[in-house]
Order: sequence, then C-alpha cells, then structure tokens
Amino acid sequence: PFSLTAEDGAATAPPALLAAADLVPSFRSPGSQLTPYEQEVLAQEEARLQVESRLRQWEMDNAHLPRHPAFDDARVARAPAADPIVGENIDFKVPNIQGNLCTDFTTITTEVKAVGTNGAVVVDLANPTDDPFTDPELQQFSDDFDSDIYAVLLANFDAPSDIDLNQRVFMVLTKEVNKVENAAGFVSSTDLNDPVSCPSSNEGEIFYGYVPDPADSYGTGARSHSGVVDNMPALIAHEVTHTIQQTRRLGSGFMSRWEAEGQADMAKELLGLSQRPEQLDQDLGASVITGAGPNDALYTQRFSRLGRYFGWDLGTDKIPEAPHNCSLFSYKDPTPSLQCTSAFYYGASWSFQRWVVDQYGTAYGGNDALTRDWIDLNPTLSGRANVEALLGVDFDDLFVQWAAMLYVDGRVPELPAELQMKSWNLFDIYENAFHESLKLKPVANQFQAFTEANSVRGGSTFYTELQPGGARGSLAIRLRDAADVTLPTTMSPRFWIVRLQ
Repeated sequence: PFSLTAEDGAATAPPALLAAADLVPSFRSPGSQLTPYEQEVLAQEEARLQVESRLRQWEMDNAHLPRHPAFDDARVARAPAADPIVGENIDFKVPNIQGNLCTDFTTITTEVKAVGTNGAVVVDLANPTDDPFTDPELQQFSDDFDSDIYAVLLANFDAPSDIDLNQRVFMVLTKEVNKVENAAGFVSSTDLNDPVSCPSSNEGEIFYGYVPDPADSYGTGARSHSGVVDNMPALIAHEVTHTIQQTRRLGSGFMSRWEAEGQADMAKELLGLSQRPEQLDQDLGASVITGAGPNDALYTQRFSRLGRYFGWDLGTDKIPEAPHNCSLFSYKDPTPSLQCTSAFYYGASWSFQRWVVDQYGTAYGGNDALTRDWIDLNPTLSGRANVEALLGVDFDDLFVQWAAMLYVDGRVPELPAELQMKSWNLFDIYENAFHESLKLKPVANQFQAFTEANSVRGGSTFYTELQPGGARGSLAIRLRDAADVTLPTTMSPRFWIVRLQ
C-alpha cells in the first residue's frame, strides 16, 4: 500500500506548446476484436500457461532429483540408439502433470509417423478418431522442426541433450494431454532424470502435445483441428526451449519461472522472424502484427500476453488493478478479485527479456551469445541474481527503465535508448493492432494537488499520468505508505518521471 500526494505552488503561465510536427500522433482507433477461433486458441493458451507454470515450479522444488547417468562425463561409452522407423510402435510413459511427475504416469503405445534429422513424430494409437491429424500434417510438423524450429533454437539457445543417443527430440502427440483442462503441450525434466529415482523417465528428450478433439471426448475443452495444427510449430518451439534450459541446468538448479517462460516465448518470436524479411532492432510496428504471414502464435500472442499484464480481461474491458497488482515474477494472486493469475507474467517476462537483449546484446557479443549465457553462464543462480551476474547491472535500475519503456516507447520523440524497445514500436502496435482494452492505461490525475491511495506488488509498477489543465504552478510530490508515513526499510521503491510533452 502507498499514498502519492501532490501539493501545488503558485500559479504561473503555462509553457509554450510544442509544434504539432514535434508530437507523435495518437491514433484512437477502437482496434480489432477477437474472432471466435481466436478466443478458442486464447482460452487454451491461458489454461496451458497455468499448467506449465506449475510444471516449472515443480521442477524447481524437485531440482535435487538425480539426473540421468548419461550426463556424467565419466560414463561408459554407449552404442547409438537405432533410428525410429515409420510405422513401428513405441511405448512412452506420459507423466501426470496434475500429480507427482516423477511417480505418476500413464503408459501409451504410439506409432511413428514421421522421422526427420532432428525429430520424430509419433501418435498415440488410442487418440480420438474424430477429425484426427492427417499424415501430411504430421510430416509437416517434422519438416518444420528440421527446417526452421531446430535451427532457431540451436542458434539462440544451444542444442538439447541426447541422452538416448538417437539424435532426435520425440514429439509425442497424445490424448493424455487433452485430458488436462484446455492443456496444449509440455515437456518434463523427469525425462532427463535417473529412471531409478523417477520411474516416469523416458530417458530421452520428449515433447508431449495435444491432438484434435472437436467432440471434447474428455470434458476438458474441445480442440478444433485447425486450432491445434496452426498452434503446433509455436508450441513445439516454446516447449523444446524448456528442454534446452533443463539440459543446460539439470543438477545445478533451474531458472526461475519468469525467466524460463519469457525466454521460451522469445523462441516463438525468433521463429517468426526467421520466416519474414523483418529483423530485430528495426522498431517493427502494427503492420507486422496485422499483416500476412505466420504472425498469430508467433507475434500477436507476445503482445496480447503483455496486454494481459496491462489488465486485459480477454474481452473488451480492463482489470482496474493491473498492472500494479500483477507481477513480472509470476506470483499467483492471493486475492481472486484481482484476477492476476500466474499466466499474467508471460508477456511481461518476454518483453523484459526482449528489451534487455535489445539493450545489451550487441555489446555482449551478440544477441545469441546473451540468450545462451542467460541459461547457463551462472547455472546455480536464478531470477534477479542471475540477471545481475550476467550483465553486471543493478536489477532494480533495469526494472525501472523497462517499466517506463512499456508506456513511453514510440510515444515520446527522441527518447534515450534505455527507454526504447528497439525491435518493436509498442505505441504503434497497441494503438493500431489491438482493442483499447489491451493498452497500458495509467491512472489519470490533473497537474494540481491530489492524493492517490493505491497498492503496488513487488515486480510491478503503478503508473499515473499528470494531465495539464491550463495554467499551472510547481508541483511537489511525496510517496509514502498508506498512512502518509515514511516507507518501511523492507521496501526498495523506485520513483520515476518521464516528460511526455
């Protein structure tokens, strides 16, 4: 809780206005609204994020589990595994993501449908038969992994492990994922653990994905054929990034949830950029978001998820307590009325990491060097400690610059570099590609005496915009606790001001 109090001084004449040509135009278009298909995909994504957040937390809580013996450099040399063959049957143990991932699992029998250089696609023989994947679609998943996804992940995050020596990631498409409400896909570090300690381990690199089920066979949400097929490449890119993170850190300590998920969403963005002429550091705007191409799951969701952090309610309204009572750090909201569930931090974390890489990548030796080292240069550190060790910069200073950037990027002329998102123009994107309800909207106060009583969560920011109403004098502002008493030493507050005109 805090109180923000302003006391005004003697009235003076207002300064001369800037010339119109010096101002960034403000387009107050209503923006687009979601189609029923987009609503379906978004609902599934929201549920998947909360399931996945639980997985990442389970892994952190169980990081003590012994890794597979294949990670031991002193292991006895093993013969390479035989290549999977199209048409053969292979059994897999699918961990129960709602229980103990190490001991709770279901064994399924699959058929190999496509085998590529870096991946193999298999399908559960007991999947729903109403509108299933076609063989060409399954082959396309394999081709996409070989031609696009694996190359992007290798270049930016490094290669996953290969403890089963088959040189491939198995993509297991199974009804078991559909049995979890609105779930879409996941990976589990238990597949990289010693099977003696983790009976669910498949001793290999495995992605588990959902399957079309328009009839909602399990009462957990229908999955349309087109929705599953369209989302699959982005889903695979996101989840296999987690496998790489687990590979590089297993036995040392996992990344914090917000780091891991933000980076995995960056993998989707990088995959999208690899398929388009536009590149990073080009201040890309709304035309890229709304234009033709592979943009929805790869581009648009980055900003709709950030819109969730800004308070979008998935409809046409805003949650009034956002973003100041949501958080970058993925805390689930203890007050259900605030509706800041764990899914809110994905967009915030992606935008933070995108901004950091834009700011520091070149000086670090390349964006790809920075994203790789973020994973494993300091494998025993996570969260803010990991970021500070990586960059040698105070995290609180970074946080303030990022927080200010979220509102002013593209809005104010001639901003200093640290207040810009170099790869994307946030103002243009939210003004011209989205509905009003997705925008970051500060609480409005006049440039005169006022008292604003509110609260802000660790890992977030309260925004207010002072709007001039004619002649005004000086304004003194103090920030204290709810009783207008000096803030406690347990807080580490930062107070920032950016002049908009």
